[in-house]
Amino acid sequence: MGSESMGSESTTRKDTLKVEKLSLLVLALCIVVLVYVIVCRPF
Repeated sequence: MGSESMGSESTTRKDTLKVEKLSLLVLALCIVVLVYVIVCRPF
């Protein structure tokens, strides 16, 4: 039981890391698009 729980924990940690990296990528993309819109289309 102990080894199984540890294994599941490691997988969940990897998943959270993937999610964090993906969210960071999306956030960076949104910032880039925002800057692009502001620079190319000044209101």
